[in-house]
Amino acid sequence: VTVPMSIYAPQGVVLLSSVSNFDNTNTEVVSMTNKEQAGKIEINGTAKNITMKATIVNNYGKNIKEPKILGRIPFQGNKKTDGEELGSTVDTILTSGITLSGIDSSLATIYYSENAEATADINNPDNAWTTTINDATKIRSYLVVFTNYVMPQATSFDMAYNVQVPENLPHNENAFGTYTVYYNEEENNETIARESIAPTVGVSTGKGPELSA
Repeated sequence: VTVPMSIYAPQGVVLLSSVSNFDNTNTEVVSMTNKEQAGKIEINGTAKNITMKATIVNNYGKNIKEPKILGRIPFQGNKKTDGEELGSTVDTILTSGITLSGIDSSLATIYYSENAEATADINNPDNAWTTTINDATKIRSYLVVFTNYVMPQATSFDMAYNVQVPENLPHNENAFGTYTVYYNEEENNETIARESIAPTVGVSTGKGPELSA
């Protein structure tokens, strides 16, 4: 007996987060749920130049306008844009600029900031957004702005960057990144601002034995 099955993709603006290059097996860990996912890195190992990747899918059923991506690289004490702490315990260093694929990169302007809690407002001087990286060790936030761009329904694009995770980490060390996508949609002849927070992904040395006194 054949039982028909229907598989439904999530609706709306679907965000996927992934991390790779954290081990020697070309493993890629992908998160597309609200549960964080972590690639396992060895304790007391060498420094790792990991790749953090985001995939933005417009599965809304209609076009969206002027998307912006506001993100935090992994660093100690980083938070989602809603203020939720990610549980990162180590600082990483940005080792590449933001790259885009699956979309014309000339449509975007990419900004960086040393402000760990910068907002998506490029006109706010406190955010200190700049298109050049003067000291990669101090970068904490990034912003990708698509001006006058309409993202068609049923399309997607990728964004990626590399960071260096320190060497000789013990157990119980974590490095997670995050990003939020802001966009506009038209509904009943009105422009409505929306946002979607990405699932959390990063690397971890895992839990070690707890020693009791």
